[in-house]
Amino acid sequence: MRNSSKILGIMLGVLVLAGCSSFERQWRQTRTSTASAMTPVVGKWEGSWRSEAEHGGGSLRAIVVAAEAPSSASGRVAMRCSATFKSTFWSVFSGTNTVDIIATPDGNGRMTFHGSKDLGILSGGVYTYDGWASESAMESTYSSSADHGVFKLRRAP
Repeated sequence: MRNSSKILGIMLGVLVLAGCSSFERQWRQTRTSTASAMTPVVGKWEGSWRSEAEHGGGSLRAIVVAAEAPSSASGRVAMRCSATFKSTFWSVFSGTNTVDIIATPDGNGRMTFHGSKDLGILSGGVYTYDGWASESAMESTYSSSADHGVFKLRRAP
């Protein structure tokens, strides 16, 4: 039984490290200034997150890439993006999650975006995200049945 626990612990450690190294590799490979007036949400971001339900906070980095070309089928140009977030919490733990978001220009040089992702019952279930991004800043709220809060990011150098 002890050997099974050790093997399980090693396997979980390898999975966590693999996810972290994948994000770090993508972070290094993503160009710094990929934003344009039409796609200010795309690129590398860094900043912090804070729970407003007193569940902590920590550093946050994000890589946002266009998942498909902008579409104007609804009369407004909308773009589906993939946002990968790497967050730290309690200054010790980190996690990486990828969320599909829909970004739409607001007419003032910013894009508003929204998305949702089920992070599983142990992480609070379905989280929804609503925010905006300019060429230099990104802010969003998040909420789930277990938590709600904000994150604030600036374009990464």
